[in-house]
Amino acid sequence: MKKIFTAFVVGIVMLCMVGAAQAGLLGDSISAAHYFPNLSTIDLNMGSQTVVAGTSDVFNYYSYYSVNPEDTSILVDFLADGGYSWVDATFNGLVISNIDDIITNVSIDTNLVGWDISRLSYDDHTLRANWQGLAFDSSKYFNFSLTTVDHLPTVPEPASLSLLATGLLGFLVRRKVLG
Repeated sequence: MKKIFTAFVVGIVMLCMVGAAQAGLLGDSISAAHYFPNLSTIDLNMGSQTVVAGTSDVFNYYSYYSVNPEDTSILVDFLADGGYSWVDATFNGLVISNIDDIITNVSIDTNLVGWDISRLSYDDHTLRANWQGLAFDSSKYFNFSLTTVDHLPTVPEPASLSLLATGLLGFLVRRKVLG
């Protein structure tokens, strides 16, 4: 009886500890677009691509920048020689969307002067980087580092736990009656 009760407790604890599986972008089909002058207006839809390792899945925004998604990062290389600045607007920047997995954290590594974290926004499946008013040339880069999960951790619903408990109780009663 003690062994069955111990097994039951261990099973419940393990059921409650089921967490989210770590994921990455490889194999995901993602979309990229440059929005200007706001988040309702697409300046250039760069399309959708399946993320693979290397550079065969690069998006391009005219000759201004390229976007190279990898498993846990998205690197933006600015290509334009000479000094340019993104026009001041409500929004002037990159939006990466349709990310299959859930984004749980984003960090940025960049050498864009004036960049601060308030220019970044994201939700479960979309990243937004607002570059309005920032200067750039071919020496500049912008790197999103992502943490994603396949799904958010789930809590077992009460009905599942009660069904498990009822089955165990039935097993114990049957064993006691027959034993």
